[in-house]
Amino acid sequence: MATKTAGADKPSRIRIRWRQGFRARGVRATTAKAELERIRKKRGAISGEVVAQEAKRRGSPLHPLVYGESDTKALAKYRASLAADLVAAIQIEYTQADGTVIDGPVYYGIRQGGVGGGQSVLYYPREAVGEDERMHGLVLDEALSYLEGFRRRYGHLQELRSINAAIRRYLEGRKKRK
Repeated sequence: MATKTAGADKPSRIRIRWRQGFRARGVRATTAKAELERIRKKRGAISGEVVAQEAKRRGSPLHPLVYGESDTKALAKYRASLAADLVAAIQIEYTQADGTVIDGPVYYGIRQGGVGGGQSVLYYPREAVGEDERMHGLVLDEALSYLEGFRRRYGHLQELRSINAAIRRYLEGRKKRK
C-alpha cells in the first residue's frame, strides 16, 4: 500500500541538508545523498553495513564520515553506545488499582553540554528526576524536542496529519506561555 504524503505534489523548494548537530566532516549533504543513491541503485537497498563497506574505499565521499576516526576511538564510542543502550533498555511497569498499566524507563538520560556529537548523556533514576525540578525540566525539554523531531520527520504523512497538528499546536502554545 502506498503512503500518501502531504504536500508532495508541488514542493515550492527542495533543499538537502544535514540534521542539526551532525558532524559532517567537510562533506556536503548533497554529495552524501548522491553517494547513497549510487549505493542504493548498485545494491538495491541501503543498510549501515552496506554503507560502511562502500565507504571503506579512501576515495569514497562517505569515507571521512564513516572512517574519520581511528579504530580504537570508534570501538570505544561503539562500546559506550552499547552501554548506553543497556541502561536505557531497563524499564519499569506499574499496575494501578484500576488495572491501568504505566511503563517507562528506570533511568532518564539527561544531555550534558556540547552540541550534536559533543554532548554526553548522564543517566538518573526516575525517582530522582521526579524529585528534582531542574532535572524534570530537562527531561521534559528532551521529550518536547523528540515530539518536534517526530513532527519534522513524519509531518508529510497524511495519516498522521491530526497528530502532527496537535503536536504543533501544543508546542506553539508552550512557546507563547514562556
